[in-house]
This record gives sequence, C-alpha cells and structure tokens, in this order.
Amino acid sequence: MTSKYRPSNGFEGEMFKEVFCYRCKKYDEDGCEIESAAWLYDVDESEYPAAWQYDDDDEPICTVFEEGE
Repeated sequence: MTSKYRPSNGFEGEMFKEVFCYRCKKYDEDGCEIESAAWLYDVDESEYPAAWQYDDDDEPICTVFEEGE
C-alpha cells in the first residue's frame, strides 16, 4: 500500500527536489504545479498531489517524474 509523501522539513524537501523536481523535464523557472500544490495543501486534503508518494520500499518518489535532458 502506498501513501502520500510530504517532506518533514525544508532540508528533506530540498533533497527530494534535488532528486526529482530539478531533474524533471516538467520543471521550469516557475517550478512545477505538483510542487506548488504540495506546499499549499496539507497531505490529508484532496488537493494534495497524489504524485508524491512512498514506494513499496518506503522511499519517497514522484510518480510522474520524467528525466529531463
């Protein structure tokens, strides 16, 4: 079973963004709508992005990540 992921602090959030957001082709100078929603909504709200989840190994992932060029 997967559950939504929310960074526990700014450092953890920055590390997640280093692995996923900054390397994703969907991310640009304005950021990403997924990242914005993650900061705007609580993890238990329906608007919180389902793309940020824990995988089967309990590691945080972005399910819509696409490696940029």
